[in-house]
Amino acid sequence: MDNKILFFLAGFVRNPKEVGALFPSSTFVAKKIAKSIDFNKAKVIVELGSGTGTLTKEIIANAQKDTKIYCFETDKKFCIKLKNDFEDRVKILNQDAINVSKIKSDCIVSGLPFFNFSPSLRKLLLAAIKRSLNPDGSLIMFGYTTNMYKMLNQEFQYVDKQFVPLNLPPCFIFHCKL
Repeated sequence: MDNKILFFLAGFVRNPKEVGALFPSSTFVAKKIAKSIDFNKAKVIVELGSGTGTLTKEIIANAQKDTKIYCFETDKKFCIKLKNDFEDRVKILNQDAINVSKIKSDCIVSGLPFFNFSPSLRKLLLAAIKRSLNPDGSLIMFGYTTNMYKMLNQEFQYVDKQFVPLNLPPCFIFHCKL
């Protein structure tokens, strides 16, 4: 088994409610999410729940050189790995995602396990995300169920849902605009 997968699995064992999955997201999911980001317009991109950096790597590969990229991750070991892999290009924040409201952003991507959180925390996180986003900004998130779809439709003007079978487990990507 790949070291990255074992490292991620250890993170899940340490804190399953926050990590939310046994395996990191696939490169297929990361590429699909990256295709939804307008890298010509996105001058500030925030990633919530960066994990071991599968999506971070794809964002860096496509972002403009002057784009600011922030990664929020609460797992200290994941943060160390992210800093070792990406510190020259990304600001790694070992903070709760609720602090995203302190950064004005053009795009927020999220791998947070929203449905592992209480309904009140989900509402607080979505409110913080909306405060962070510029008026034409977007939230792109993925999850393993469609349970968040109704709440996203209540909070955003536009929500697109795509099923991605090439992930373990298969997942859904939600692209939301204010």
